[in-house]
Amino acid sequence: MSTSVSATLVAPDHLLRLAHPSEYEAFGNMLEDAFTSGCWITDEYKAGLHSITERAEASYVWVVEQLSTRSLVAGVLTPHTDRIRNGVSTFNILGVAAAGRGRGLGHKLVAHAIEEARFNGAETISINSSPHMTHAHQLYYNHGFVRRIERETKVVDGGQRLYSFELRLEPPTGPALSSVQRGISQDSPILDQTLRRNIMAALPFAARPEGSVAQILEEDFAGSNAPLVLKLDPTAPEHLVIRILIRILGLSEDFELVAKEAASAAPVGAPTEAIIEALLTASIQEGNPNAAWLVAQTAEHEAQRLSATISEDLVEGARRAVAAESDEEREAYARLIYARLGVLDAALADPEAYLVGTRASLVDVQLFGFLALFDLTLRPKFGWGAASIRDYPNLWRYARKLAQLDGLLAASDRPWIGLSQAPNAAGVSAAAELIEAWDIPYRIHEPIDGVLV
Repeated sequence: MSTSVSATLVAPDHLLRLAHPSEYEAFGNMLEDAFTSGCWITDEYKAGLHSITERAEASYVWVVEQLSTRSLVAGVLTPHTDRIRNGVSTFNILGVAAAGRGRGLGHKLVAHAIEEARFNGAETISINSSPHMTHAHQLYYNHGFVRRIERETKVVDGGQRLYSFELRLEPPTGPALSSVQRGISQDSPILDQTLRRNIMAALPFAARPEGSVAQILEEDFAGSNAPLVLKLDPTAPEHLVIRILIRILGLSEDFELVAKEAASAAPVGAPTEAIIEALLTASIQEGNPNAAWLVAQTAEHEAQRLSATISEDLVEGARRAVAAESDEEREAYARLIYARLGVLDAALADPEAYLVGTRASLVDVQLFGFLALFDLTLRPKFGWGAASIRDYPNLWRYARKLAQLDGLLAASDRPWIGLSQAPNAAGVSAAAELIEAWDIPYRIHEPIDGVLV
């Protein structure tokens, strides 16, 4: 997983997202252009604009990418949550390159920084600015900042005495969702050209050489409305997550899923983990009508940590275990998988618990996809007597509870993971008693939004 899967369109053809570390040099160059076009800065300040790797240790690096040119045209740094102390947040080096001006990007970045601070529980935003950056000052005033002259005691390079601005934040009136997490507007169609471009832009975040997956996708998105064909290995640990996300996003008519063996289909050659990340990016939106139970993450950093654990230890561990060339290697990865399952089992001791909070979210979809596929398809490859999900009582209850969520599993998903009595698409039949156990409806005592009870 990259740093984040959050992204949103802030202007036509302009995507706000977190930067990949490989983009830090380009981001620094963009900032230098932004701060030297119609303005002046000292050599010391210019050097600081290029120290993005060091700044990223304490800050999130947000960039605006112009999709048509694949260039960075604006950006801002916001602090990590643990750097917000005593209710006071900040942001810094907000800049818009000359090529990005006139589109309201500066206004969008200030608004984004304010929403991020509010989302992270800050009560105040305090920022500093050089005296000659009058355009920035007006931008701050327009967003309700006031100047705190009594605090203007800091003198920096060039003998400048910095201006101080402050904004008192009102508490959020609705759910704690940052602007980036809201993603596509609820009023937008679930799939339009904007959403297509957002998915394309997220494959992947790093530089895209000529002939790359992203370029193939862009041509398909721009050239026709024909579905993109994704060849999925039915035994791949992450394929069920792709199937679920495509369906609940309303993308079924735009992505045709075929088994890996269907040689007649022309595949989109994207790595499956990149597809998942692109779909997650597009799916973080408020009020998705295709899955009313799917809620945006309200504990972003914990969700990121859990998502990385699922991807790196469970999914990748299973992939390596199945491909292992020796029993010793297979057992090593199996021990890692079962150790992680044990930790998750302990964390889900509460019958009403989900991974993040008390409602299902995207990271639960990710774990469910692994649990179901592991139990019903992959486990036989681990050797005789390998433990099943039923051996972890809390995980077993949790997985069967998720299986009852309205809209999570479609009839077409069931053969792929062995829930059909017939052999699934991989030619693997799960044990009849295990199929029956997964099919038994899970009942809970208290209703939870979206759960069939």
